[in-house]
Amino acid sequence: MKYFKKLLAVAASCLLAVGAAAGCGGAKTIPDDNKLTIFRWDFAAVDSARKQKSPIYKQIMANADADYPIYVRTSGANNWEDVLNQAFLGDTMPDIFVCYAMDRPANFKRWIRDGAVLPVSDFVSETQYPNIYRRLKKFDYLKDRIDYFGGKHYAIPIETSLEHGMYLRLDWIENLNAKLASILVSDGIIANESAMTQELYERYQFKVPETLTEFYRLTRAFSKYDPDGNGRDDTYGYTSSESNMWFNNWIFEAMGTKTEGAHDSTYWGWVDDGKGGVTSSWVTEGNKKAVAFLNKLYAENILDPDYIATTATQKQTKFVQGKVGVMVGNLWYNTVLNDFTSANNCTAEEARSRFTVIDPPKGEYGAYGLKGNPGFWCSVCINGRLSETERTAALKLLDYIYSDEADELFTYGVEGYHYQVQDGKKVSVMGQDSAGYNYTLETKDPAWALSSLSSWKYNYYSPYQTNAELIIDFMDRAAENSRVDATVYVQTPLYVDNDNTLANSALEQYVGMIKNKNYYASSDSADPDWNNLYSYNEAFDKAWESYLKLYLETWGGQRMIDEYSAEAKKYLNG
Repeated sequence: MKYFKKLLAVAASCLLAVGAAAGCGGAKTIPDDNKLTIFRWDFAAVDSARKQKSPIYKQIMANADADYPIYVRTSGANNWEDVLNQAFLGDTMPDIFVCYAMDRPANFKRWIRDGAVLPVSDFVSETQYPNIYRRLKKFDYLKDRIDYFGGKHYAIPIETSLEHGMYLRLDWIENLNAKLASILVSDGIIANESAMTQELYERYQFKVPETLTEFYRLTRAFSKYDPDGNGRDDTYGYTSSESNMWFNNWIFEAMGTKTEGAHDSTYWGWVDDGKGGVTSSWVTEGNKKAVAFLNKLYAENILDPDYIATTATQKQTKFVQGKVGVMVGNLWYNTVLNDFTSANNCTAEEARSRFTVIDPPKGEYGAYGLKGNPGFWCSVCINGRLSETERTAALKLLDYIYSDEADELFTYGVEGYHYQVQDGKKVSVMGQDSAGYNYTLETKDPAWALSSLSSWKYNYYSPYQTNAELIIDFMDRAAENSRVDATVYVQTPLYVDNDNTLANSALEQYVGMIKNKNYYASSDSADPDWNNLYSYNEAFDKAWESYLKLYLETWGGQRMIDEYSAEAKKYLNG
């Protein structure tokens, strides 16, 4: 009877995984329809490029020798994962698709098992599709670390570098320093404004924060002392966005006690356990400090209380409209600049002097940074059930997109349409929009969107954009500030099955602790020291211990950590 039930369970799982049309094993071949269908969210522009025969589209088709025209299937940016999962269940996967791949290991393992994803490395070599081969070789460690890859590559990484930065209102700093004497009186540092001296000014003046204590003191003042001068108590020092708190990751990095590349505190990752292995960052002392610090910011009304439900657009609006003084966000500098000029009725030059992008502040032991990526984010996959001719067309197209020629095309465009050569330099002929910002390939040629199959960096590094030199410097600094786990993409069986569920459960506990003012232990301090930032009260300690018991014992986290650490040791010194 047990054996019979097991057979029924296997059959049921096959049906659920691939849909009735596909069956177990996924050997079915899709009939050739003489076109290539590509999926990515917000990708409708590529269909326009085909219909218009835009310059970049024509160049791609002429050089890729892919034979088939490009069509798209697309979705909104908020539901694209659901769309892909439904396509898998209905056996209607696109020919080429962008997905999270190994960042969703449970799903991706199932897709591979059922033949929905092509083992690309089986079809490429140094001479056959050499550009795809070269891209895969850059990330060869993936096929070694991910056991369900079986020594093959199923995903072609889309290259990127960290594209986040910390935005700061410089004008608010200037406004606070103009009334520093009255602030020091309110803070009890001097008895009256006449006691103000140059020495005190030099010591207490507000400045671009380089440490977490300086960040706290500045954002506290942004919240308490009317930095916009409107006479109302309507500002917050700092805001974030997204329910997973991703943009707060710099705080977790700052809590580390190690430098030189190693770190023992991070957001949603694996860190040094002090015993030669690694442990989940969700259970470390450094992460406990980060949660306590965020609780302090929340309890003292420094952190925007709506941060958890704030979208990236809303966060940016709050910043430019003078509701918050600091935010972490994408380096869409020209977008922020344009919104700032509109919100404040000022020129772009004036706006540039009123805010900037800074490096994330350092913690007590000098650790700092922003959670980055290992050179890529998302991947391109090919449907594993394509006919031979359609598979060949897909490989030809992608091989061109990863070529040096395509890199030149996505960077500069087509001569005569997007640029002309003057004195040996490529000079844009695309003009400017009504606000005075330079047009770029992104805005002028819809086929440029195909560059996202290779890299997310083309718009950030566009040589034609307004403020190109400044933005490229911000991007280069962001790359220097990027922090990546030493054992990134080690994926053991328990990790694949449990990590995402455990992480989301841990995150829920973190948010609850951050927003519980009964856990607030430290005092509002005008001149804080490190201990004041990290103080715990007894209620917080008990809540943390209860959470650890849930994570490690009730949820089975300790078993996952033990298995993962044993495997990760192979790569710690690699």
